[in-house]
Amino acid sequence: MRRRKKPEKATKKEPWFNNSPKALVISTVITASVELIKHFLK
Repeated sequence: MRRRKKPEKATKKEPWFNNSPKALVISTVITASVELIKHFLK
């Protein structure tokens, strides 16, 4: 996944995403949890 600098898009989706270094880790953990839940619900 390539990330290009598009402040407008990022701000619309997650205003805190670019401000917080932890945001990337948090979103990754959330995504992993969702994938795990989906896997077990199959």
